[in-house]
Amino acid sequence: MMKPAIDTIVFDIGWVLVRFNYQPTIDLLRARGCPVDDLHAVLERAALTDHESGRLHGHGLLDRLAGLTSAPVTHAELHEKWVGMFELDAPMLELAHRLSEHHRVYCFPTSATCTGRTSRASTASTRSAMARYPPIWPAR
Repeated sequence: MMKPAIDTIVFDIGWVLVRFNYQPTIDLLRARGCPVDDLHAVLERAALTDHESGRLHGHGLLDRLAGLTSAPVTHAELHEKWVGMFELDAPMLELAHRLSEHHRVYCFPTSATCTGRTSRASTASTRSAMARYPPIWPAR
């Protein structure tokens, strides 16, 4: 029997297996006085890349987001909105599952938030669904 031309498949987690709905977080920040004209500018001011790279714990990210507001906002409020942004892409997860029956399937965890490496920043359902497919390197 011939070996298949493709034997290993790597899925990126963010925006492939998991979608992000930032709107509830943005709405909360805006309601607390944070100027939110551009999502990317707000995330840059909060240094999201430090969080995604694992250099900044989830609590630190929440501190930075809270620091962008002019009215008080609690960690609990921010955490609820942030954790609620994860939306599994069911058809893509099903594809990964079907492919794993005949191929090696791995996840490429480009976000600490997605992989749960920074406290409880990802939902239980996201972590549970992703646990089926190992990351291509160990989580820190």
